[in-house]
Amino acid sequence: MNRFALIIEASDVEGQTALPGAKQDAINWYNFLTSNAGGSWQQDEIVILNKPSRTLVACYLVAHRQDYCFVAYSGYGCELKSSPMQTIGIPTVCLNDTEQQVPLSVLTPQSQYGTLISDSCRGHETLQKTASNFSNRGDAYKLASEDTADIYTSLFHREIWNQALKQCCLSQSGILTMYSCASGQSADEDPYAGGLYTSLLINAAKSWYVSAKSNTYYTTYNAHQQAAQLMKQYAPQQIPEYNKLVILPTKELKSTSPTDDTKIDSVLSPNVTDK
Repeated sequence: MNRFALIIEASDVEGQTALPGAKQDAINWYNFLTSNAGGSWQQDEIVILNKPSRTLVACYLVAHRQDYCFVAYSGYGCELKSSPMQTIGIPTVCLNDTEQQVPLSVLTPQSQYGTLISDSCRGHETLQKTASNFSNRGDAYKLASEDTADIYTSLFHREIWNQALKQCCLSQSGILTMYSCASGQSADEDPYAGGLYTSLLINAAKSWYVSAKSNTYYTTYNAHQQAAQLMKQYAPQQIPEYNKLVILPTKELKSTSPTDDTKIDSVLSPNVTDK
């Protein structure tokens, strides 16, 4: 199965405070994916977009609907409610200067199997992103921006990553959506290191990679669980969420929780090192 990653950042939107952390997220994702720890993605498998149009995003997603598609967004976001009685609104993200409340669903991969990670706020009605200086949270960002040592060639890591993805796909098709916070909450970022949730996800995978046994892999759910635990320490007011959309044989779509028997997951990090 071919793979494609679309990394989107809206760090410099007109009328909004700059979010240098969102730009750093894009750099961190690219560096991680192209490293052995991230599965040794090739440069031509990754596209980074700054403030893209909705149309451009759609073109990329449609063009890669036959591939495994990984989409990561960092920037402003909010939830829109159709009525005051509605407790959870529609998650939206700011794509560019003019399209500032686009449904997050627009970024959903069009393939049968994919992952969407949104590191943005989900406050109600108003675009948000909390910029903080996490000087007391250095460990949360320690690995995200660092290179992981290459012990074996990238070819082996690609093969392990591909094999692991096939195993996940055989068990169940579907789309994962990972949110950096729950409905009504804000998402923290460090202007120099990136979003807290994104950094913790990458840190979790890299930390596992250092000590993992050979021919094993680390999944997005593993990384999310690790990040969620650390969020309780670093930002207890921010609760990340992990949702999955199951594609049944009849093509009916069904939302499930991570604890359901039908488990969708995707590989985040492979390891082929003999330990």
